[in-house]
Amino acid sequence: MLHARLRGRQAPLMVVAILVAAVICVAPPSVPIAHAARSDDIAAAEAHVVAGRHAEAARLYEKAAKRLFGWDVDVALLAAREYLAAGAPDDAERMIGRVARRARGEDAAQVAKLRAEIAMARQARESATTAPLPPAEPLPGPPAPMEPAAPAPGPAMLPSGAPRAVALLLPLTGRYRTAGTAVREVIGMEIPLSSDHYGHFGVNSGIKLARAMEKWNLAWMEDMVPWQFGELMKQIRDSTTVPILTGEDIYLKEPFIKLIDMGAVDMIHPDLASSGGLIETKKIGDYAMENGVAMAMHFAGTPISFMANVHCAAATENFIALEHHSMDVPWWESLVRTTGGNALVEKGFAVVPDSPGLGVELNEEVAKQHLRPKSGYFDPTPEWDTIRSNDRPWS
Repeated sequence: MLHARLRGRQAPLMVVAILVAAVICVAPPSVPIAHAARSDDIAAAEAHVVAGRHAEAARLYEKAAKRLFGWDVDVALLAAREYLAAGAPDDAERMIGRVARRARGEDAAQVAKLRAEIAMARQARESATTAPLPPAEPLPGPPAPMEPAAPAPGPAMLPSGAPRAVALLLPLTGRYRTAGTAVREVIGMEIPLSSDHYGHFGVNSGIKLARAMEKWNLAWMEDMVPWQFGELMKQIRDSTTVPILTGEDIYLKEPFIKLIDMGAVDMIHPDLASSGGLIETKKIGDYAMENGVAMAMHFAGTPISFMANVHCAAATENFIALEHHSMDVPWWESLVRTTGGNALVEKGFAVVPDSPGLGVELNEEVAKQHLRPKSGYFDPTPEWDTIRSNDRPWS
């Protein structure tokens, strides 16, 4: 019936009547509330400007500039100015585009001035990402093994001559752009490439580093700041196109929920062995999936822990990849026997077993051959009754 009425001649009048009624009934009580909210946002933004938190100020100005029937020119230009100060010229241009047609007089002059500054900022950014760097100093070699081992092969799936680890992407060497070039020249642009472990510098340095790495199309950058500082992590995430990830040091799902809800991460990275086990990690992944956040999984342990991760990953829909630190350890897979007789990893993919339990059994003889010096096989450890471990809430 409504469809037929809309197609008739009375449709325009009826629609107008509905709109007018909605404006009359709804607008008056909401106007003072909206005005007060905008005033609060502007006041908060001004406080962020004084404190030098330009990205936060820009977001609040942008929020305050939005109105029911358009954008506030003056407040939008304030947002553009703060985005530019935060090192986000593209966001500044986006704000100017909202109001440029309606800018008059001094506002029009501000638009022209801001666009000139945006052009200069973009040019400086492009120069920074393309300028040649002096030859990189040699990276330090890997630490000496704790016991003699056979020569380790290179990582699986990489062409011959590839670096033994993607640890070439060490930012503290000051050669991260050179390293990015070296790695991509070997593996190409199609193989996903991610990097860690950061967090021992300020937010602005993190933003600069992430932007410098954008051209290498990283799958993610990990732990840019300690996970407890969600607001700082959100600043970095909002300032780059590289996905930001954290989570290997987090215990239980509640901190993950907080980071996801505040928009601080693009991806999460729980470690099943320390996040709460199989069920808790599954809950973490499910919550992330419901909120559009992907899950990679941190892992650095034995094949038994590896298989627990594999089972959890197979049951979680938003799983991306499982970290693996033992590619270069020739005897690692032989620490267990698979109950199905298959390999643990085939062509870069973990094999999900259909046999009972985890699908592996401990190979005790091999495990005993590779114990740490001065340690026994499941010997008592009374020393840990009095000595504290080197554990900490963030690595």
